[in-house]
Amino acid sequence: ATKPAAPAPTQQPADEKSTSPEQEGVKEPAKPSEKPAEQKPAVQKSDNAPAPAEAAGFSPLYAAIVVAILLVVVGVCFLLTRSAAGKKKSRAKQQFEQDFPEYAAADPAELPVTQVDKEYEEEILEELELVTEEADEQELPEIEPDPEPDPYSDMQPREQRKGCLFEMECKIDGDSFLGIGLDIGEGGLFIDSREPYEIGTRIEMTFKLEEDDAETINCRGDVAWLNRRPDPIKPEYPDGLGVHFVDIDESALARIRQYVEANKG
Repeated sequence: ATKPAAPAPTQQPADEKSTSPEQEGVKEPAKPSEKPAEQKPAVQKSDNAPAPAEAAGFSPLYAAIVVAILLVVVGVCFLLTRSAAGKKKSRAKQQFEQDFPEYAAADPAELPVTQVDKEYEEEILEELELVTEEADEQELPEIEPDPEPDPYSDMQPREQRKGCLFEMECKIDGDSFLGIGLDIGEGGLFIDSREPYEIGTRIEMTFKLEEDDAETINCRGDVAWLNRRPDPIKPEYPDGLGVHFVDIDESALARIRQYVEANKG
């Protein structure tokens, strides 16, 4: 006897879940629930809300006032400037009339007109440039400078003077000091002295030209020049004073003249 064939296993569809014991214990992860979108409350515009310009405190009337003020300020500044310019022009005109009355009163049509010929001016400039170029091309001769002359080389004594050597007593404002006479003439003498007196100082002097003179000369004089280092007027002389006689009697002058004549040469 033949056995009946076993029924073929039925194949489950691929999209159906397996009911095997192994898969029954696995759970699918829960999907997050989608929240409904929040709805913002609608803002209702109020008919009584102020306009942006009014909220900022600005209005067409305010703008008009500001513009009007600015126009007034600009107008005042313009008038002041124009007035100042007019006054300046008026002063300039008055000054011109004072300085040039003949031109101010003359008819403008009669005033002389000075004309400048540009071509003639260019010719003059070209000639000047030519002269300058020729002068630059010339070779100047070598000139050796003359030695600087002695500033006192042309000074000549006004009277004959004679070298001497005698002691003398000098007095200035009551202060006495001793000096040595080195040269003398009818106009004055030179005193070897280190005293720091200035030009114009009055000096009282007492001296003898020679030791055996019976007459002592008493006179007064003023300091006329100074011989001081490092720029002495007479380098061959020591530091001292050149004195000009201002008060001396005739007998003293006659003795000085005799002394100079006797010791010439």
